[in-house]
Amino acid sequence: AKGGAKIFDSRRRESRRRGEELFRHDVDNFELCVHNLIPAPGSHRRKVLRGRGKYGHHGRTCGWGISGNGAKKRGRRTLNPGYEGGGKPLHLRTPVLSKPDLDSMKQDPYTPVTLNVLNMCDDGDEVDYTDLLVRGFPVKKKRKFEQIKIKGNDEDEFDVKNLTVYAHAFEPPAREKIEANGGRCVRLTAVGSVPIGQGWLNTNDLQDGGDDEEGEESAAEE
Repeated sequence: AKGGAKIFDSRRRESRRRGEELFRHDVDNFELCVHNLIPAPGSHRRKVLRGRGKYGHHGRTCGWGISGNGAKKRGRRTLNPGYEGGGKPLHLRTPVLSKPDLDSMKQDPYTPVTLNVLNMCDDGDEVDYTDLLVRGFPVKKKRKFEQIKIKGNDEDEFDVKNLTVYAHAFEPPAREKIEANGGRCVRLTAVGSVPIGQGWLNTNDLQDGGDDEEGEESAAEE
């Protein structure tokens, strides 16, 4: 089988070809017992002894050739892509990130407006993103995210009184500073950008109210 498939049970096949195992099929004279069981042809492969002798078969280089070093000489036919010469691979050196760590790397889906920008407004103003942009305040343009978030921290200075701000989201420090000075933080809906909590937004209430009025009128007529 040179150049093709290897027949590891060639000797066993040759013995069967010569008829040397026909006695095992003689049911009249042969009794199959535990001590005379033999494996099926090709099921048992002899282990190759390597490194025994300088010029013998699988000697010296153990049949792995002389090209390459390290793992290429230690019996591997192929190396995995992450192998680094016996060192700890990159995918094992890097830390496993937790869910809070992964969430911290996500991009905030809002266009930010800081308290420093709102601090340029006058007392008693009602502003939203469009008003700030028209006045020429330094706000970021809506390029990717249409919703607005008011951002701020405890260190930011904010001294505008009675300011009403319309936005889709507010950070807790920013909301506290605006409301501490008598202002209002009005949240807007994601679709339509209208204030949340207005009675005219709920069509079910309007429909129920209309039905109640019609019922009262019909009851009065009766």
